[in-house]
Amino acid sequence: MEYTFVMIRPGAIRRKKVAFILDRITEIGLNIVCWEYKALTPEFVHEHYSHLLDGSISQDVFDRTAIENLSGKVLGMIVSGENSVAKMRKLIGPSNVKKAIEEFPNSIRALGDPNNNPDNLIHASDSVESAIEEIKRFFDIDITDKKGIAYQLKILE
Repeated sequence: MEYTFVMIRPGAIRRKKVAFILDRITEIGLNIVCWEYKALTPEFVHEHYSHLLDGSISQDVFDRTAIENLSGKVLGMIVSGENSVAKMRKLIGPSNVKKAIEEFPNSIRALGDPNNNPDNLIHASDSVESAIEEIKRFFDIDITDKKGIAYQLKILE
């Protein structure tokens, strides 16, 4: 079983895309283990995205991403299933919405944004290692703990 972190951003919530995204996730056979709506702090956003400032994105894109993620609540999720990281990355499509529309027309970023809004609707971990870090950061859960997620979420005690 593999776990990944998925975060629906405030713009997607405002545009009422949550049900569409949840349906797409479950349609490909992945399971939503848990979710939480919450407002992010500037510190969280900086920690979550600062690795992209290594040249992956410009400071301007980083700032726009930070502003978007601080503009309202996000919906963070732990998603599970076989090869969940790769399946989610394929499902959401590339970060560049124009590229998603042109090259990956069935991706969430393409289908969920018919007006070609440049803000991404969704984030998903890009590796198992990132998923472990991002789940820990958002939920304060260590998915490598042998007690398991259910115990840590207080579902089972």
